[in-house]
Amino acid sequence: MKSNAIYYIVKKTPISFEHNLPKNIVDYINDKRGENNKDSLYAWNLLQKLTKVDLKSVTFLESGKPILKGLNFSISHSYNYVAITFTKSNANIGIDLERIRDKDLSFLSKFSSKFSKKDTTTLFRLWTEHEATVKALNLNVFKDFDNNFKGISKTINTIDGEYSLSIYNDSNLKIEELTYED
Repeated sequence: MKSNAIYYIVKKTPISFEHNLPKNIVDYINDKRGENNKDSLYAWNLLQKLTKVDLKSVTFLESGKPILKGLNFSISHSYNYVAITFTKSNANIGIDLERIRDKDLSFLSKFSSKFSKKDTTTLFRLWTEHEATVKALNLNVFKDFDNNFKGISKTINTIDGEYSLSIYNDSNLKIEELTYED
């Protein structure tokens, strides 16, 4: 993989899979997400397979953001789908994936006027853009609403419904989609 590109992948979590994740990652997932979080385990497993990096050296900031020397990455998952973005460059990157569904997001307008009076699909796009930015820049999800999103946003249609995907990228690097068969 080139060091001057940003890669991403979106995949459905398989019903079953084997993982060989190090203890620090499994402990992090169990502490943050609760035991048996299959989507999270699969996302980390997929990151390990795609990048061939040793995840034993991952550390976590106080905010929970994972750090790995030589690889910038971000992980998201929603309703049996995972999304990962990574680069060997110094670019700040973040990814967020959310299944578009009927959910009252009107409370978001309390934080920023950009969330006022929008249709559901637009609200989910704005939310995933915000969360991808928060992850990339290590911001507070409920405080830093006035950042300008830089990157790509799109709606993905799957057999399980529509998902909103946003990838934050503060560089001029090309964002390339990957495919991978387990």
